[in-house]
Amino acid sequence: MRKKQKEKSRYFIKYIVPIIAVFSFVISVLEGYFYYRLSEGNLYVQILMNIQNVFKAFLFSPSISISDARKITEIQDTNMFKTIVCYFYMAVVILAPICTAVAVLKAIEKTVRGWINTFKNTFHKKVFIFGYNKYSKEFVNNIVEGNKKVIIVTQKSFENSERLELLRKGIVLMHGDFSNGKDHDMKYGFKKMKIEKADSIVLFEEVATTNFSIFLNIIEYYDSVELKSKLFNRIYNNDGITYIKCSISCEDYGIQEVITDYYDRYIDEVSEATNRKIHIDLKLFSISEIQARELFSHRPIYQYNLKDERTYSKKHYEWEESTNACTNPWDTHLVIVGFGKLGQNILLQALNLGNLQSKSTITIDVFDKSIDEKKGIFAKRFSHENVEIDQKFISFPKKSENSDGKVIIRFHKTDIRTIDFEDELRALKNITYIAICFEDSSLSTMSMVTIEKYFKNVPIAVQMDVDKKVIDYINRNSKSYKDVFPFGTKKEVLNKDAIIENEMDMKAILYNIKYDEYCEHNKKRNEEDINHISRKKLDAWNQTILLKKNSSRNLIEHQMIKIILLLVDSWMDQGIKSNIIIEKISVLLDCLEKHNDYEDENVKQIHEYLDDAYRKIKDIKVDKILREDKILEELATLEHRRWCNFMFANGYKYENSKKDDLAKTNPCLLSWNELSIKKPEMLVFDVLGILICAEEIEDNRMKSLY
Repeated sequence: MRKKQKEKSRYFIKYIVPIIAVFSFVISVLEGYFYYRLSEGNLYVQILMNIQNVFKAFLFSPSISISDARKITEIQDTNMFKTIVCYFYMAVVILAPICTAVAVLKAIEKTVRGWINTFKNTFHKKVFIFGYNKYSKEFVNNIVEGNKKVIIVTQKSFENSERLELLRKGIVLMHGDFSNGKDHDMKYGFKKMKIEKADSIVLFEEVATTNFSIFLNIIEYYDSVELKSKLFNRIYNNDGITYIKCSISCEDYGIQEVITDYYDRYIDEVSEATNRKIHIDLKLFSISEIQARELFSHRPIYQYNLKDERTYSKKHYEWEESTNACTNPWDTHLVIVGFGKLGQNILLQALNLGNLQSKSTITIDVFDKSIDEKKGIFAKRFSHENVEIDQKFISFPKKSENSDGKVIIRFHKTDIRTIDFEDELRALKNITYIAICFEDSSLSTMSMVTIEKYFKNVPIAVQMDVDKKVIDYINRNSKSYKDVFPFGTKKEVLNKDAIIENEMDMKAILYNIKYDEYCEHNKKRNEEDINHISRKKLDAWNQTILLKKNSSRNLIEHQMIKIILLLVDSWMDQGIKSNIIIEKISVLLDCLEKHNDYEDENVKQIHEYLDDAYRKIKDIKVDKILREDKILEELATLEHRRWCNFMFANGYKYENSKKDDLAKTNPCLLSWNELSIKKPEMLVFDVLGILICAEEIEDNRMKSLY
């Protein structure tokens, strides 16, 4: 209703008022002509007095009043036209000042709005977005309504309609080539746009190498002599955070490796210099990775396992290693249909979030008609020394002593439109999750119909980006497709939380602080100090290599699983029946899907348990604590296994020497038992990864991670 009223008001001011003003002007001129022709003989004087009357008519004091106009109508030789003009003029005497008042008020409104916007902009966080395309467009639409000043920098020109729409939203548009331009021109451009005042920079060009070039130029500009003092002394907000977040869009793993290598070397170079600081907190992101994270945040990969009654037949830490894939109730068996960028990122997320028990198996079956080429490119991520890579599968660890549990990735060269796909599909057993990842919505829908026939009660995620009608149909027909859910709509996933202000990043920083403080053997736990991100602590985070940052983020993502395992253990200790546990789990999963907090009387006990464990590791040797606390040992083993999978997926290998991030070697890539013998001093860091879970618990509530 209010929107319609605003539209009517805008229409009146934009069209009706100007028409009335023009009409008033014409009538005033005609009335002046008739009136002064009777009273004044000099033509020159008549014209001047007529102009004066027109101006005064719009300024609330016309020279020809209503009574003067009425006298003309009473003259005998007055014709019909003159009479009509006179009567219209009587109305114009009232309407003309109204038009002036509206115009003045509109001018005042624009001036005041300009002042307000100028005032607001001093407090707005500035977001610079380099590149404008279909993806950055969705991102801009999602963040423009927040407390942010958005500046789009692009080489492309805008259509007039699109340009006006962006300007109407308060977005600043700038043009320039900041990837291949001349150094002098680029520095002048950066200086003109005041990029040093940015809160966040998002490099969203379609070509990843272009984003890298822009990033290099920004780094060079920030390191220039004239900006060192400005950036070093720049402090905004109460936390004293002095760094600019820079997010780079990069879908290609090879380019990600190049950028990572450059940034890590840059960190080393700056860290060695006493008079330099790192001004940028770099984050690499890909749209397909964001889609995968969003999928598992709404629909966790473990939801099928948690609804299986076998899961609650024994305590999770008592189970022995399964000999065959997917015989353990905590095993993960994921099917990925379509192995493009999205399918690959879902697989990588599953290697992290699919770790549900230290001895469980993660089995992933991948279907794609072009699987040979895609598998060959994907396999380059892994080191052949620790990972067995065959024509049809990848498995690790290569040797049993190098990790706990087992990961098996099987590749199927199959066209989903053929009968062979159905035959291979029927041969699979104990599937716990299915993800259909085609960009083509027709192929996604076809796969969904085929798969849904054979697998009931198994979660089926279908990538649907633009076909809103199909998504609505699936959602409406919840009985027919009760286990099917669409995901990956770029309009929903490309938001500030995913790219520039991720809550997970803040929690990763806090974990990194605790990790570093323990390394420094700081025995006193000061809650206020630990949980406050000071300038000094942020220095440490920004001097951390990208791999360690990503490792911390993955740990934070996995912590919800550990809390759920503790909850399940608590319920089983109380003798709660499996069907009641499943009901509780359904409520918990619903809270996670809607990103709501979960309340349970056992949550507080878990918090106290984790706090007590944290206090113990300060005074007692970790290996002794783990021998006495089997639950904590199982969770620590699970965390170590998760970390090993992350390192394997990033090309690391075991080397019995000092760790080397450039050579991608690490002496801790061992099974839990081997680590306990060879490097017992390192066990504490897997335990720390569990105790960070306490930060997600408040009173009797388990806070949503996302």
